[in-house]
Amino acid sequence: HGELALRVSASSMVVDRMRRGAAPSDACREVIGFIRSRLDPGPDKQLALLALGRDGSVGAASLVPGFSCAVSTEEGHRMVSVEPSGPAVQDPHDR
Repeated sequence: HGELALRVSASSMVVDRMRRGAAPSDACREVIGFIRSRLDPGPDKQLALLALGRDGSVGAASLVPGFSCAVSTEEGHRMVSVEPSGPAVQDPHDR
């Protein structure tokens, strides 16, 4: 359901939040929350946002359960389940 992302320019919103200092995971969560509150997408629409920071940190959030993504680092590869409106991929710098 990319039209949800297009209607609010979701990618631009994520980048804007990161430019203002938000971690990728926080930026994705904020934009998913905005979409949920403004567009009322309902339980049958899925949208996930993924972001990569300049420092290599990653984050993601989704509207509903069931989305996963692959993360590759120097340590290896892993699949991560993305939680609805929650942190999907922990920022490696938050540890």
